[in-house]
This record gives sequence, structure tokens and C-alpha cells, in this order.
Amino acid sequence: MQSLEGLPEKEIQRRLKISKKMKKVTAKKRKAGLRAYWARRRKEKAEKEKAELAEKKRLKKEQDRANGIKQKRKKKPGPTPNYAKRYRAKKKKEKERQKRAEERENKEKREYNFKVLICRNGKRSYTIGKYYTSEDAYLEFNRQKFISESVRFPKHIHLYDHTYKSTLDECVIIERTDRGPSMLRNEYGKIVEQKTDLEGWEIIDKFRFNIEETFWVWGYDSRNDRKTFDWIYKELLVQDGFGPYEFRRVFTYRNKLMVRYDDGSLEFVVCKGDYDSVRLYNELQVEAKKDKLKQLLFIGDKTEKTESTLKLEKELQEMTGWTIKKIRMNATKYFTVK
Repeated sequence: MQSLEGLPEKEIQRRLKISKKMKKVTAKKRKAGLRAYWARRRKEKAEKEKAELAEKKRLKKEQDRANGIKQKRKKKPGPTPNYAKRYRAKKKKEKERQKRAEERENKEKREYNFKVLICRNGKRSYTIGKYYTSEDAYLEFNRQKFISESVRFPKHIHLYDHTYKSTLDECVIIERTDRGPSMLRNEYGKIVEQKTDLEGWEIIDKFRFNIEETFWVWGYDSRNDRKTFDWIYKELLVQDGFGPYEFRRVFTYRNKLMVRYDDGSLEFVVCKGDYDSVRLYNELQVEAKKDKLKQLLFIGDKTEKTESTLKLEKELQEMTGWTIKKIRMNATKYFTVK
């Protein structure tokens, strides 16, 4: 250490001040170092004790297992259950369940005042819905009316049982009342008494209900893949447009609608009866005139026994494997009543 002799007073004071500061800094560093040292020692000691305790537990488990003593697993720590909250939630659920049961009982006791039905030839076919108020009943009634009006080719069923019969489907709205039979206008404008087979109910409104007709197109499933009028017109007649000199010939043969292409191929649609094949032929002709399709040739009926009819029957036999009796049927068996 340098001596302070011979130095001015100010310089001596400055150097002494610096030495005091250095002493404080070194003391702090020493103290921090000692603190870190003892912290490290405490940590090492805790880790050592923990390892010793784990080893003791392991040895005890092995000893118990060797002696055949069963070990009990400790439950995992979880949040403390709030029993008061659980109790309130349980009571709330019970009240809601009881309220729903009461509403169900009241609903069962309450009687329906209106029904919307589909009737066939004056007899109930099936029920569309039951309603408490006239507003709900008329809402469904008008929805069924819109569906009926949007039908392109309505379904007609004709049965041959010595006499000619035609079925009539109607959508009917009825009300629970004791007034007796009501009076409504029929399709000819005449007021007619409306009778029902349900006691205590009367008809308050009705309309002719149309169902979309479906057809069996050869090559598709006769039950699960039946085709509509629009499909037949678009896929069989107007399929992919026409070439410059391409024509398609459309004609009927008994209960079948036939489509002959220019390449000689034949497609046909099986209808319920000859009346349906004629109706389908006429509707397709009207649609073709609207779209101005001059390359569709409607050549009429081929039911008469001619040379071309015999060739057609042979071709159908080769295509389908049917007997000549089945080919010459005017109606399918399902819709023919003997």
C-alpha cells in the first residue's frame, strides 16, 4: 500500500473515501457469497433427505410385498368438493324434472281440437297431425295445399272390377264439435253435406290432394328407384341435347312408353296401366311443344297387331326375358283386380 506522506490534504481525503467504499463493496460481496453458499448447502441437504426417505419407502414396499401385505394406493389430490353447491344443483334438477312431469300430465289430459287427415274415396287413409288451435291446423293445411299444387304429374289409380273406378285423395281438416255434419261446396260448386266416420268431429275445410306419380324405368329397381315425370323428360327425351340430324321417336305400347333412338337402341317406361301410358305420352308431348323440340317425334300407339308390333314384341322378349303374355298385358298385376 502506498504511503500518504507528502500528499496534499485533499488527495489524502479522496483516497481514504475510496478505500472506505471498497471495503463496503467487498463486505457485500462476501456476505452475498456466504448467503449463496449456505442456500446451496441447505438445498443439497434437503435433496439428500428426500432421497433417503424415498429409498426407505421403496425398501419397505419390497419387504411388505415379500411378506404378502397388500399396499393401499393413495387417492390423487383434487379440489375440495363444494357440498352446498352440489346440494343446490341436485334440488334444482329435481324441481325441473317434477315440472316436466306435471306439464306432460296436463298435456295428456288436454284434448286435441283439430286434425288434418288424408282421405281416399271418403275414408280416412292416414293422419298428418293433431293440433290444439285452428291457427296451427290451418298452417299445416296450407302447407299440404302448397305441396299438392307443386305436383307436376298427379297420381291416378284406376281399378278394373267389372266396373271402372277412380280413386280420389283429399286433404281434410276436422274440428271436435257436437254440431253434426257440416255443409261445403264440392268441385262443381254444389253445397253438399260432409259426413265423417268419426263421431263428434266435423269437416270444416278440404281440397283435392295430389300425389306425385312415379314410374318404373327399365334398368332401374321397380320399387326403390322409381322415376318421376321430370326425370323421364330430361333423361330419356332431352338427354344431352340433340345432334344436327338426330331424332327420337316416342310412342306407346299397351302400358309402356317407348323411346327409340337413332342408333337403334330402345328405352321404355312401365306404367300401371294403358291409361297412364297415354296420359304420360300426352303430357310429354305438351312439354316438348312448350320447349319447341322438333326433333322429338311423337308417333302415337303401336298396340294393333302389325309386322312392326311383332318385331317390337320380339325385341322386348330379348331385352327382358319376359313371356309374350306378360309383354301384352294392359296393366300390371298389382293394379288389376279380377
